Parts: sequence; structure tokens; C-alpha cells
Amino acid sequence: KDLRMGTVFNSELDENAVKIMFDLLDEDEEDNRILADHDESLMPYWKELASALNHWSDYHANGKYLGVLICFIELPKAVLDILRPAIERSRIKTLCLSNSRLSGDMAEFTRKVLQTNHLVTEVGFADIRFSREDVKAVCGAIKSRNAGNQFIKGLGMAKCFENGIDTQTLKTI
Repeated sequence: KDLRMGTVFNSELDENAVKIMFDLLDEDEEDNRILADHDESLMPYWKELASALNHWSDYHANGKYLGVLICFIELPKAVLDILRPAIERSRIKTLCLSNSRLSGDMAEFTRKVLQTNHLVTEVGFADIRFSREDVKAVCGAIKSRNAGNQFIKGLGMAKCFENGIDTQTLKTI
């Protein structure tokens, strides 16, 4: 509701931000958050988020951009398919996705968003286990954007590789 009314969180990065976060700590392990599984009953809320992103961009942006952070919530392909058209057309500068077990879907989603929304200049991932092919897909989209003078200024990947980053994957980046 707040996003539709033009109200957004002002982040420490001095940009308007939309932060979707499941914030539940594991009782057994301090500082370990629990990942929320996907549930079909959440689909109307994802649709509302997509509509609100479009609405904010159309009626409240006033030349500003959003940073979108979604973390500790499982994002299956069905959810990404709902969010992608909105993220592709909204005034989003920074996109950060964290803690999803579906890295292949996430890589393809990111590739499509970067190819379509040239306002996105920063993308970040945390705790998403990428394969070498996933990294190739994301980096290929970044290289394509950069070659067309639509530069990606920042790529962040924290804890995205099972046993650290291998040499071949590092060369891709």
C-alpha cells in the first residue's frame, strides 16, 4: 500500500528502497535467519508488489529510482515470472536478491531484466548458490550491456559459491 501511495524507505545508500524481507532468527543459531519457503497463498502479494512497482514508477518516481531488495524469501520461477515484467519496466537502479535456493531461475531472471531495463546499474546476490553456467548467463548480460554503453556499475556476489569461487568462474566474471 505504501509504495502505491509513493512512500518508500530511504536507505543508507541515499536512494529510495523497497525492502521485502522475512526476518525470523533461528533459535538454535544466533545471527542465522530462517529462509521462508514459497507458499501459493503469497502469490496475490507478489502480484500486488509488481503492480505497486509499476504504479510508483508511473506516478511517483519524479525522476527518482528505486533500490529493490528481496531477501530470506524463496523466489521460485512462478514468482520471478510475476515480478520480471514489473522490474523490467520500473525505475529501478539497484536490484539485490538474497537467500534463494533456485539459482538457475535467478540467473535467467537477472539476465532478462538486465537486457531489458537499462536503468538497472547495480545488481547484487547473497547466499544464492550459482553454478558456472549461472554466472556465465549473468556476466554475459552485463558484458552485452557494457558493450552497448549501458554500463553496469556494480556486481556483488556474497557467499554464492559452495566452496569458494574457482578459477574458471572467476575468469568469467
